[in-house]
Amino acid sequence: MAVLVACERHAAEVGGQLLRAGGSAVDAAIGAAFAQSVVNPLLCGLGGSALVLHADLRTGTVTAINGEAATGSGPVPESWARRLLGRVETFGRYAVRGEPNQIGPGAVMVPGFVDAMDALLAGHGSGRIGLADILSGATRLAREGFTLTPYLGRWWDAGSAGDSHASRPGYPTLADKMAAQPESAARYLRADGSGYRAGDRFAQPWIADILDHLATAGLPDFLHGSLGGILAAALDRDGSLITAADVAGYRAEPAPATTHRIAGTLVHTAPPPSPGLQVLQMLGLAHGLRLAGEPRGPQRWDRLAAVMRASFADNRYIKATRQEDVADTVRAALDADALGAWVERIRGGDPVRVRGMQPGDGTTHVTAVDEEHAVCITHSAGSVGGSGYLVPELGYLLNNFLGHYDPRPDNPDSIRPGARIGTGAPLIAFDGNGFRFAAGAPGGSRLVTSVFQVAHEVLFGGTATDAAVTLPRLHSEQDRTVFVEPALDGAEQLRALGNDVRVSAYMSRVQAIGRDRSGRLVPGADPRGDPGLAHTGRSGVRGSG
Repeated sequence: MAVLVACERHAAEVGGQLLRAGGSAVDAAIGAAFAQSVVNPLLCGLGGSALVLHADLRTGTVTAINGEAATGSGPVPESWARRLLGRVETFGRYAVRGEPNQIGPGAVMVPGFVDAMDALLAGHGSGRIGLADILSGATRLAREGFTLTPYLGRWWDAGSAGDSHASRPGYPTLADKMAAQPESAARYLRADGSGYRAGDRFAQPWIADILDHLATAGLPDFLHGSLGGILAAALDRDGSLITAADVAGYRAEPAPATTHRIAGTLVHTAPPPSPGLQVLQMLGLAHGLRLAGEPRGPQRWDRLAAVMRASFADNRYIKATRQEDVADTVRAALDADALGAWVERIRGGDPVRVRGMQPGDGTTHVTAVDEEHAVCITHSAGSVGGSGYLVPELGYLLNNFLGHYDPRPDNPDSIRPGARIGTGAPLIAFDGNGFRFAAGAPGGSRLVTSVFQVAHEVLFGGTATDAAVTLPRLHSEQDRTVFVEPALDGAEQLRALGNDVRVSAYMSRVQAIGRDRSGRLVPGADPRGDPGLAHTGRSGVRGSG
């Protein structure tokens, strides 16, 4: 049996076609990810980043592929530090007057999505499906166009997503980005300058041309061949921090997964700078507090919120983790004594007050599992519409991740050459019977708490995967502010416990696949998105623990 879930139904359909054609979960996930870059171009795309977590279910080996965007090696404009307005909240983006680190070529980091897909395909693809066939679904959607669903159409509404408000520096609106980039507006807005809406037909023949080229030239050409040369020349011409050497020297980097055993479950995620470490820490704290055994209600929500804030307090600079500091960062977060100290503080009633970041939205995710593989792909363009900048000869929007870094020198998260952003928290878990669960999600900081809550319900609460993704959620990372979905019971009682409770309709869209006791794969496509599900076959999946 093979199952694939994605935030966008168009992308899941592409993945399903590849599964039915004999492709593996890896082949299908790559095809679906490229399709996501076409149908959801404001959240992800060829100009974005990617974080991959792959498990070989035959051996139990779990590997991360870091295709995150990388900072360029050019000098940081001195004026940015002088024009710094501050940081949005404590952990969010850095606001610079005029938004040069959020809009335009100066905001761009070397895009790693395509290189990550190449590394995943080369290392784990089945070999039964050629590259042209893997890309064919995305190419067709780009050339022929597709009809925007309500979920896809919402991202063109610059004010609806929660991270694009003109009154909040550091999060410029899509309209602001497009106004600064007429070539982008001509391609990604309607002729009258308005955003596309649900029901509209949208085609991107320029993206189809690139995909056709890659199908013949190979994915490495995107950065290391003719297309990479065009990109590098334009970035140099237009004032980016990225040099030709930065583009040519970029490589998606495989790395061992970060792993934590909780009771009889072995949970894997991508290493820092991925915030997946926070999910492991939250799971460890929740298990120490025995929260899975508590009734669903305000007392449990209060402790879950404290667990979330504790992890944000410990991981203030996780997205700026240097490679040489990964082991120490992991060790500190998962140390048994440190976890125990947090458990005692929370159990004793410590409210765990902490400052945090505002949520962001520019991400999407696909999860796929078959008899041999489990794979999670989180990829992103930054905030909605990325930098708004594109190279006219290429046509894809480029990311704006540089805004996450401090423009001042000598700080833990200062802009430095080659730094890679952390955008996802993919998770793959094994129990005594082998493969148990895989999940990931888009959604800024809320993806961390959303993946945590779904994983906690499935792995330790006995909830089926398809039910777990539908349960109402909460999110807390600053002060004692707790965002709750409208359907969450006990909000008033949670407020009575001393929390600043705010109702929020926005939570991350978790894409999960679990294995039930019979060995059957159970998909969980989050209804908060535009849920897409593809599957083939009926046999069970075990895998190696």
